Formats: sequence, C-alpha cells, structure tokens
Amino acid sequence: VVGLQVLSNYEFKRGRWRGRIYDPGSGHTFKSFIKRDADGSLRVRGYVGLALFGKTQVFEPVSACTEQIVGMLDTADLGHLCANGGVVATMHD
Repeated sequence: VVGLQVLSNYEFKRGRWRGRIYDPGSGHTFKSFIKRDADGSLRVRGYVGLALFGKTQVFEPVSACTEQIVGMLDTADLGHLCANGGVVATMHD
C-alpha cells in the first residue's frame, strides 16, 4: 500500500478539508473530511451519503517516534519523516 494515493480532490470549505478517501481494504472510495482540532490532532472522517454514516480516524501528534514507527517508516524508505516527531492513529465511530 506504500505509495498508493488514498486522498483526492480536497478543497477547504466551511472550516474543514473536504474530498474523497480510498479504502484499500474494501476497494471503495468515500466522501470524507479532515479537520484539525485545537490540540493538533487531525480528524479524518469517511462516509457514505451523510457524514452521520461513517467512521472517524483521529491522528494524534506525538513528541517522538517510537522504535516501531521508525522501523515501519524505514521499511518504506520514509524514515526521514521521524526527524521532527510523528503521529499515531486511533479509531472512533
């Protein structure tokens, strides 16, 4: 999945980025929006029809990359992304 484009056609509207998100697990593309919270977290919500019918994934900033994160990024030749910290993801309905 490395290098696969999962976000497309984003435009900033009404305080959030709106566009499309591709789910490689299902092979479907969904409407979505991305919003930054006051604490720096990013909320990414993908949905069908109304945003009510979707799932949100929250990416929270971390102060430093763990050894596991660095290892995964190194595998994808992206280890440089941990030079100034990184992010972790949690799922929310």
